[in-house]
Amino acid sequence: NGGLAGYLLVQRCRPATARFFQSAMSKPRPSSGASYWGAVHQAPLICRLPILTVATCVACIVIFFANDAHGWSYGRSNEGPWWSCLAAMISHVDQEHLWSNVAFLAIAGCFLEITEGVPHVACVLFGGGCIGAALHGVADPDTRVRGTSGAIYAVFFSQLSLLALNWAEMPARVLRLCVLLILIVVDVAALIFWRSDNVSYEGHLFGALAGVSIALVLGRNVRLRRFEIAFTWLGVLGYAALVATAFAGGQTKAAALAAGVLPLLGVAATWITRCSLRAPDPVPSPTVPEGDCDRGGFVVRM
Repeated sequence: NGGLAGYLLVQRCRPATARFFQSAMSKPRPSSGASYWGAVHQAPLICRLPILTVATCVACIVIFFANDAHGWSYGRSNEGPWWSCLAAMISHVDQEHLWSNVAFLAIAGCFLEITEGVPHVACVLFGGGCIGAALHGVADPDTRVRGTSGAIYAVFFSQLSLLALNWAEMPARVLRLCVLLILIVVDVAALIFWRSDNVSYEGHLFGALAGVSIALVLGRNVRLRRFEIAFTWLGVLGYAALVATAFAGGQTKAAALAAGVLPLLGVAATWITRCSLRAPDPVPSPTVPEGDCDRGGFVVRM
């Protein structure tokens, strides 16, 4: 009798036990920041492969070893062909300069491209590199500059904009913010205590500002709230101010290239504003449609 009672008890409990484990496996408790990664995974993988980052790293290596001068420099007083700032962006002074930049770009660029997509990284690299070179020329017109540092800083600090746009949905947001703050503190400390005449701090600073401005407009925003429209237009105005400063400083060639990103930012900001004002607050960001692609012999600083 005892065995029969035990058998009947197990049979009665089995459906409830099965339902519990089925529920536990099929409906996990959503983790903090899952919305951001959910939006990332909605975009096709082909749109998120780090193609541009890898191509830029390869270009830097090829130019360094294929060219007797290891590439070209941007400067002085706006001299050189119109494409000189782009050529300088993939040129380096020595192997230490080359491999450190390639390593940083590979890490930061791949991470950003996998989460934000190729078009976003293209605008950040292009705008950050051109603005960094142009405003180095404004701040220090007597020296030349080469290296990917301006573009790398743009990539790194565009993460600040992504945090601002997706604070509630971003995984490990406190850790990300702490890493960025540490980078800022280290750079400021290097500027104050270990300043080197061979480093273009202006290129780093203005490249970072360009990356922040571009990402405020083009960055993935999982839940677009109406007050975040101000962030979008702040990005447009910030980047426009950087371009205007480059023109005013006489760096017309690099500034003209950098200005090519402005129409894209203007169109994107207008579209985001229009969609936000027509929809309830908050709404999924119009920039992230479901299932669609998201969008030698002279002083040289690096």
